[in-house]
Amino acid sequence: ACLQWRTIHRQADIAEHALYRVQAASLHARSSARKGDDAVTVVVHNYGPTPGFLYDISIRAGFFKTVPMDNGDKVQYAQSNKYGPGLPIFPDKEQTFIGRVEDELGASSKGFFLIYGYFIYEDVFGRRFKRGFGILFDEGRFARIPSKVLNYEYEIKAEQQQPRDRPAWRFWSRR
Repeated sequence: ACLQWRTIHRQADIAEHALYRVQAASLHARSSARKGDDAVTVVVHNYGPTPGFLYDISIRAGFFKTVPMDNGDKVQYAQSNKYGPGLPIFPDKEQTFIGRVEDELGASSKGFFLIYGYFIYEDVFGRRFKRGFGILFDEGRFARIPSKVLNYEYEIKAEQQQPRDRPAWRFWSRR
């Protein structure tokens, strides 16, 4: 009986995990562009089949001496913009966010023009994620930086989350 219970429990866990992977929102920083000398845009796209709810986004852009890589560099993020009960991004839709360009080295400098940051979002199952992005402007186009320091995603566990208001229309959430 114990073995049968463990097998059924394991099958239920596998089915739940498969549901999360197939049906969950999947938000990514898709593209960026410069808006004059003092602003940039970052487009966040939902590649998943269900809505994602964006709570926080931080965008930092400017000319920097070095690119933060996987050698223990500390990343200084800009102050984030918070979106209360969550800004919905529907399946196969996108939302554009604007960030301010910092003049750390000056436009005439020989530094790298980087756009990087993170956003925090939640899927319809109540799971919250933090995804980082890093984009380098090189030779007239933007390219994703191959750095795990800037490009990452992890789930924020319930005990690490800040308490928040739940909108009434989010009836499917477990928390």
